[in-house]
Amino acid sequence: MRAVLLGLVCLAFAGCRTVVEAPPEIEDAKARGAIYQAIADSLPRADLGLGYPPGIVDMTASARAEGPAPEPPPLRCNEQGFQVHFRVYRPRALWIPYSALEEISYEWSTFPNVLVAPLLIVPLQAIQANLVVDARGLGVLDKIERDCARLERVSQEVGLGGAAAHASGVREKLAIDAAEHGEGRMVLTFDYLVPYPAWLPVGGPARDVAEAYAWARAHPSESLQEEGYYGEDEPADGDAAPADDEASEAEK
Repeated sequence: MRAVLLGLVCLAFAGCRTVVEAPPEIEDAKARGAIYQAIADSLPRADLGLGYPPGIVDMTASARAEGPAPEPPPLRCNEQGFQVHFRVYRPRALWIPYSALEEISYEWSTFPNVLVAPLLIVPLQAIQANLVVDARGLGVLDKIERDCARLERVSQEVGLGGAAAHASGVREKLAIDAAEHGEGRMVLTFDYLVPYPAWLPVGGPARDVAEAYAWARAHPSESLQEEGYYGEDEPADGDAAPADDEASEAEK
């Protein structure tokens, strides 16, 4: 038992994290298409770790006055980048060029694996792919800060601290990413559960996804979108809720 506990502690500290190097060029068009399709399939799992605002935000008088939040543009990718969704105040979309990816890795997730691993015959393991994004040129950091300020005004409006606490949590997450990876960097994650015992680390789909992004970053293409995967010739601005900014300016 002591050996098992020691092994779990070692796994937890090590995290079994692997940085993915650039895979070689692939000449076959069908194989290249499969890589971009793997990226497209991963997008519903993309998470910037910012969470979601409390439900009362949408019920406030000022939010109702702004009208329903517009639907963000669809998740998509092409040979230059990919689009993900996130929400701080209202839903937004963010276009990320592959060139903005600084580090790509996959890892054995410490939690909940350390809790499941002692159950030696339970086939359940959490794994994660991680993308470190240089967000300084994407315009997203300013939008997030405006949304955080908007949440603070919501807290003042309703006299409850939930929205402001969420804004504080968002800022803390960004500060952690900046401390670990550099100013203006954000970590985008993709979480998976696979049918393997947690004490036997595997890469599985997290490794496959990480390798797909690493290949796309290393081998940019000038040609755009072939039939069968998400993408547009020219990515949209990525701001899914322009009315939010106008409303925020009007309230200042």
